[in-house]
Amino acid sequence: MQPSEKLRQVGIVRTEPVTFGTLSPLSRLILAGFALAVSLASLAHAAAAIVFVAPSSNVAMEQHGDAINDYVRPEFTRNWRLFAPNPPQVNVHVEARAQTRRADGALVTTQWVDLTEQDNGAIRHQLLPSVSNQAQLRRAWRVFRDTHDEAGTPLTRSAALTEAQLRRLVLRRLEGAPGVGTDLGAVRRVQVRTASASVAAPPWESVRRSTAPVRRELPWWTVRPEDLPGETAGTAAGENR
Repeated sequence: MQPSEKLRQVGIVRTEPVTFGTLSPLSRLILAGFALAVSLASLAHAAAAIVFVAPSSNVAMEQHGDAINDYVRPEFTRNWRLFAPNPPQVNVHVEARAQTRRADGALVTTQWVDLTEQDNGAIRHQLLPSVSNQAQLRRAWRVFRDTHDEAGTPLTRSAALTEAQLRRLVLRRLEGAPGVGTDLGAVRRVQVRTASASVAAPPWESVRRSTAPVRRELPWWTVRPEDLPGETAGTAAGENR
């Protein structure tokens, strides 16, 4: 007697596993419709979340921003962005020049030096570019801009600190420049100017923005002994007494 016949005699019936192919046409249609609905809902949710955390200038937010915000907030909102920080949409070139005192006592003003181009040159074609070359100057200028008005008037308590940070950074970056050389102790004043231009909009964007540069020139800053590095600061302090 076969094992299957013994099972039938004792009342145990062996059944085949249920698969999609064994279902009735109506059951298969219902299951397929449910799977399709879940898949579409998941894709729509993921798309809305990605667009919501992407930079706000994207095309989807411009066209469907209200609907996306209504869906995402407040249940699915996030306090972070897909790109952290958001990619810059403005190219800023920071330039500086110095006023130095020659051995005969005359003051000489150097040519403008493009500090941003120095960073770009150090980054270009580098497999592992320096973080300081990528961000130090740009962040120092951004913090200064956020703490001062267009006339250079401080807006916050930390404004003096941000000005000192930018002044010292510029001074060190001018070391070795024509007219400055390696003697930073001879530098009496420095000046900064910038040219800011918006990045051109991609072809698929309906909004167009001007890419004409906006220029800004700050007043001269007097170099103080504490702005100079190491031994140079002590030498300059002795000369100023």
